[in-house]
Amino acid sequence: MFAKKFLNNAKPFINQPARRFQQFTKTYQTGFDRMLGDKLSYFRLGGWWFGLFGIANAAAYGLSLFMAKDNYNYHFGYRGEKFSIFNFIKSQVGSNTFANVIWTAPTLIGLNMFLKGRFSNLVLTKFFFLTLMSNFIFLSAFNPATGLNVRPLAKYLTKFDSFADDGSYTMGAD
Repeated sequence: MFAKKFLNNAKPFINQPARRFQQFTKTYQTGFDRMLGDKLSYFRLGGWWFGLFGIANAAAYGLSLFMAKDNYNYHFGYRGEKFSIFNFIKSQVGSNTFANVIWTAPTLIGLNMFLKGRFSNLVLTKFFFLTLMSNFIFLSAFNPATGLNVRPLAKYLTKFDSFADDGSYTMGAD
């Protein structure tokens, strides 16, 4: 009888919901996320990284029409000889063939417009820099200095890839 009375009085106490100090819901952000969100709101770039990259790609192609070919290749070609992420970013922006820029720039801008409505600025920023870093890692391993530029269909198709004809550098955001 005492046990029955004790268990009946203890049920509200036993069935209380567990208390948690951190709630991992959609509103939860880590310190890095909050810091990055503050910087994005300050610079007012939002998640337009892919679009800006496409515009820069088209502008760099316009620059290739005015610069001497050797100077342009020196500034925008990635040879992989030294470890430099800035040279890699310049090579991704640069484009010296019209066939390269005619599909790369609109694709980057269109991709950004498509993704902007579906993901937040924070997610798009992380995704952009993740893709940029993964391209950097790939081109660091398979750069033109390795000699792994195999194009078996080069005789039949127009040149649309980012490797130079002589294989000395790579250039373009494709």
